[in-house]
Amino acid sequence: MSTDTKADQVAHDFPTPAPAACVAGSHEKVLVEECAGQYLDDARHRLLERHEICDDLLLQLIKYTKNKLASKSCADKSVLLDGVVAKVNERRFDWRLSVPEVSWIALHLRQHILYDSEEESTPVQPGNQDGHEELGSAS
Repeated sequence: MSTDTKADQVAHDFPTPAPAACVAGSHEKVLVEECAGQYLDDARHRLLERHEICDDLLLQLIKYTKNKLASKSCADKSVLLDGVVAKVNERRFDWRLSVPEVSWIALHLRQHILYDSEEESTPVQPGNQDGHEELGSAS
C-alpha cells in the first residue's frame, strides 16, 4: 500500500504563500475543501494547483530553450536564459504568476539548462503536444 499522494510531488523549495482565511469565533476552526472525495485545506489545494501550473510551464520552457540552443540561433546559454526569463516576467500577469513563482521557475530553468548532466545530443523536436513553439503563445 503506497502512501504517496499528489501532495508529495510538490517541490520542497516551491514558494508557499501564507494561508488567507479568517473565521470569526473563539474556537479553533479547520477550513477544508472537498476535492475528488478528499478533504483538503484550501491552502494545500491551491499550493498543489499552483505547483502543477508552474511545473508545466517549466517543462515547456525547458523544451523551448533546448530547441533554441539546438537550432544554434543563440549560442550563449546565459544570454538565452536571460531572454526567456525576461519574457516570463513580461507575461507573468497574463499567466497569473506571482513573483516568487517566477523566481522558482527561473531558478529551476537555469539549473536544468546550465548544470544538468544529461547530454544535449538529441534536441527536442519543434512544437510540443499543445502545438505551442513560440514562448509568447503559452497560456
